Amino acid sequence: MSFTTPFFFLFLPLVLLLYWLLPKRFRYALLLSASALFYGWEAPWLLVLIGIVILTSYVCALFASKRTVIFCIMVCLGLLGFFKYRSFLWNTLLWLFRLKPYQTASPGLTLLLPAGISFYTFQALSYVFDVYRGRIPAERHLGYYALFVIFFPQLVAGPIERPADLLPQLKSAKRPSPEYFSEGCMLFLRGYAKKLLLADFLAVFVDAVFENISAYSAYALAAAVFLFAFQIYCDFSGYTDIARGCAFFLGVRLSENFNRPYCATSLRDFWHRWHMSLTKWFTDYLYIPLGGSRKGLFRTCLNTMLTFLVSGLWHGADQTFVVWGGLHGFFLVLELLLHKVKAAWKAAFPSHGSLLTLRHSLSDDSLHGSFPHCFLHSLSDSFLNCFLHFRLDSSSDSFPQSFLKLLSKFRRGFSRAMHRLLTFLIICFAWIFFRSRTMADAFLLLQRILHLEKGLSLSTGAGLSTLSLVMLPLLLLLLPLIERLPKLPSALFARQWTRDSDSKASYGEASNSAAVGSTLLLYLVLSLCIFLCRMLLITEQGTSAFLYFQF
Repeated sequence: MSFTTPFFFLFLPLVLLLYWLLPKRFRYALLLSASALFYGWEAPWLLVLIGIVILTSYVCALFASKRTVIFCIMVCLGLLGFFKYRSFLWNTLLWLFRLKPYQTASPGLTLLLPAGISFYTFQALSYVFDVYRGRIPAERHLGYYALFVIFFPQLVAGPIERPADLLPQLKSAKRPSPEYFSEGCMLFLRGYAKKLLLADFLAVFVDAVFENISAYSAYALAAAVFLFAFQIYCDFSGYTDIARGCAFFLGVRLSENFNRPYCATSLRDFWHRWHMSLTKWFTDYLYIPLGGSRKGLFRTCLNTMLTFLVSGLWHGADQTFVVWGGLHGFFLVLELLLHKVKAAWKAAFPSHGSLLTLRHSLSDDSLHGSFPHCFLHSLSDSFLNCFLHFRLDSSSDSFPQSFLKLLSKFRRGFSRAMHRLLTFLIICFAWIFFRSRTMADAFLLLQRILHLEKGLSLSTGAGLSTLSLVMLPLLLLLLPLIERLPKLPSALFARQWTRDSDSKASYGEASNSAAVGSTLLLYLVLSLCIFLCRMLLITEQGTSAFLYFQF
């Protein structure tokens, strides 16, 4: 079952109704049964697989020792490798020994990939690691631990939750507060808006182009790469929003997984904003145990590369995903080295750069000595920053202070914008390998874009009319508005949200009830708007599966 399955819209209200009505001691059993039904709806045999992961990690955590941890890693990663990487390893071995060319799948070796296996495997491993390190005590109640692993909102595609954050909330089994209910409604709505209005509509054009690269012009290919960046963001963050909204209805707060990633000013900043739960997992359980940044510059670069190569392999069992992870690792290492060079230059020449005045810069010899520093320093800044790098002296009477402040503010703003643009271009370049079916397709796409080879028009074979193609960038303008949906109830009904006290209990309950009612009315109105917009943008493809289900 998924969030776009029609049965889910009957399943969720029924679960919520029973959860709100049942006594506290029965709620965990209800959620455990609902999660098992959610996961095994289409393939009941998957419950056997996840049961093995749950029992293995549960028993190994009880006897938390080095041997049990190694055994748990072997079992969990063994299952993950068998179902997800069997064909990839076989094809790689044949390719290494020059027995046959590399191919994406081998006849007879392709198996059905269990939904969410990468996510709940990592979540179970994090529990065992934390118990072994003494961060949390082992959970004795098998039911509560099983619910932690199989909790249906975040089961299939995350976010990857830590036991210290999620287990206490599941054990408390609280009914949602009015604030939780309100935020859940808006997150639920935002997720479906991203998925149905943006991701599915963008997928029609993007899928058509990537499935037949040779039939499209360089401009169409560049547009497809650009739109895929927004498609995968709207698709994955939309799933996360729906998952968090469902959890809020149950009184559970899941971790935030995205924080405006395309506003990042560097790749390091991007990975602090994109899929934050996975980034934190790899940082805590792979990067830091390898040595992190504690053992010198070379080891830091090596650990960064290894972490992102493993991250790429985690995303998919193909060479394209490994290259995608390697590209991010390479650019992060390059970013680190440039930062070190910049810091070393500032330490060696502290008198040069921003402290120079306009009077000095216009002198005979000072300009020649300071310009190389200005140029090298601007490598990590924008092109315009190279010329605006010298600050004007505050004591100078040549320009008013307001102009100098405006000039400095403009320089910083332009520099930040250029950093964001450069970061986004690097991310889009890496997305080419992530989305392409094979390495040959990725190189063909790059070749056609770089050589500006002419092809067919944008709309040829894409299943979109000219009007729809014009609407694509207009739809992207809706994204900032959609992102602000969770803040809408608090902005509209701030006066009605009050904390209950002994003296104003009745007033607080009445105000909260009015706020909940207003939120529900707002939710219904916005849902109707989304439904009508979806009908206008309806395509033959319909609703597609969430992209991150494959991982």
